[in-house]
Amino acid sequence: MHGNLGEPFRVEPIGDGFSLRFYDRSNRYYGDYHRIRVVVRMEIPVRREFFLDERDPDRACDRARRWLGDVVCFEKSLERMGVPGSQVASVRDELVASFLATAAGYMNKPDFPGKFVRKSVQERQKGPRPVA
Repeated sequence: MHGNLGEPFRVEPIGDGFSLRFYDRSNRYYGDYHRIRVVVRMEIPVRREFFLDERDPDRACDRARRWLGDVVCFEKSLERMGVPGSQVASVRDELVASFLATAAGYMNKPDFPGKFVRKSVQERQKGPRPVA
């Protein structure tokens, strides 16, 4: 889902200079009923500092960039179906508020970006190897 989502309708700064961006991907699907879909995205540049506990941090960082690219995206989709047109804005705001109340706490921790990048590397290691 890492394509162009247009402009975010909301940006929330979180720890260490990162931002959560919220994109509205809602649609009307029948009569006046809507599927509310908010995509939350945070872009995390792959940094050497995330690999300082490795035997060779430079090599680990280079490997991560080869496998994942220079930026790793945290992305989450928040959805609710069957929303009447009169409630679209309030339900969208409710989804965002609920996400921030539950997820912002751990995403705001200074070690979240590094842990997320390292987890992404581990998941990638389970899949096909990159071509050198």
